Amino acid sequence: MISSYTLDIRTIFVTQVLINLTMGLALWIATRGRYQYGLNYFIGLFFSQAFAQTLYIFRGILPDFITVVVANVLVVASYNLGYLGYCHFFDREPNLWAMIIPVVIILVVFILYIDNFRVRVITLGFVSSAQFLFQFSLLYTTRANGVKRSKPILLSAYGMIIVLFTIRAAYMVDHPVGIRDLFDPMWLNSATLFTTILSIVLIALGVLLMLSERLLEENRELATRDYLTHIFNRRTFNDLARRELARAERNSHDTSLLMIDIDRFKFVNDTYGHPVGDEALVHLVSILKRAVRMQDLYARYGGEEFIILLAETSSEEAFQIAERLRERIADSSLVVHNHTINMTVSIGVATTGIVDKSTLEKLISDADTAMYAAKNAGRNCTRVFEPIPAKVNI
Repeated sequence: MISSYTLDIRTIFVTQVLINLTMGLALWIATRGRYQYGLNYFIGLFFSQAFAQTLYIFRGILPDFITVVVANVLVVASYNLGYLGYCHFFDREPNLWAMIIPVVIILVVFILYIDNFRVRVITLGFVSSAQFLFQFSLLYTTRANGVKRSKPILLSAYGMIIVLFTIRAAYMVDHPVGIRDLFDPMWLNSATLFTTILSIVLIALGVLLMLSERLLEENRELATRDYLTHIFNRRTFNDLARRELARAERNSHDTSLLMIDIDRFKFVNDTYGHPVGDEALVHLVSILKRAVRMQDLYARYGGEEFIILLAETSSEEAFQIAERLRERIADSSLVVHNHTINMTVSIGVATTGIVDKSTLEKLISDADTAMYAAKNAGRNCTRVFEPIPAKVNI
């Protein structure tokens, strides 16, 4: 009768091994070998767990040092791989002591108490719970985008493990012979092992969802943002600007547009190289972000061209905003590789009023015309588009 129970517990471990291998392979296939966002740590987690649980299966067959000490040190070390995966995914700095201390505790205790199952269960239970609590806290406090679906699944998985591992350890504190050995079929031991199977599946599902959500977020970012400056790209600006112009027309508001071009930017690229030119563009955008208002819409429109839509802004107000921005850029210096780069910009301003309802294309064209007028006026200045009066036949 007891042997059948022993076989059943071993079967649970076999199931855990197969599930861990399956989940590890699923993650590897999902990434196609491209270990993005720390997924290599999660793949290592599942494969390490599979190997450690294989050693559990051979308890009583292989030497105890391998199936007790090595197996449990490997289990605790594998939990660190999960922690490293989350740190990498959420761009957090890992706490090295939080990874080293559990491994050292398990190594020392399991060597000293290799024949004391009760001490080992209590130690492993509380140490593992502490590790999982660390990961639970990391997941719970993250403000990263794109984890809305995966976060509840992962928190549920770790919550279950923490509760059951803590209960199992506490039970052994009060009941010295409550669980006789690893293969004891008593209810708490079986429940812990079955819950571990469920948690493996939930964690793998949660990690896959994290990957999916991150990729969707990045694809959305690539579709709407400029790859270098991370502000809106031309297509997104045009879509949002048309909506703003329609709203302005319904509410009879003025809307102004600034077309900004960096003066002699080709000289920067030719003299210092394109990487420095890229840094100059990022530097300009940082100034632009501090200068615009919350309701303003801005984007990189071309190579060194930027565009700003000023909601509910008259031509006079738009000129003042453009001048402040121009002066800030002119007064700012960028130091790259011991080179000081001073930039200036030429800005064109165009406005659609209550009477003249310009389309976005017309507004951009007018601002572009004004910007070239600023170039022809000597650069580093602002010009406002002045429509040519229509001829009147008498």
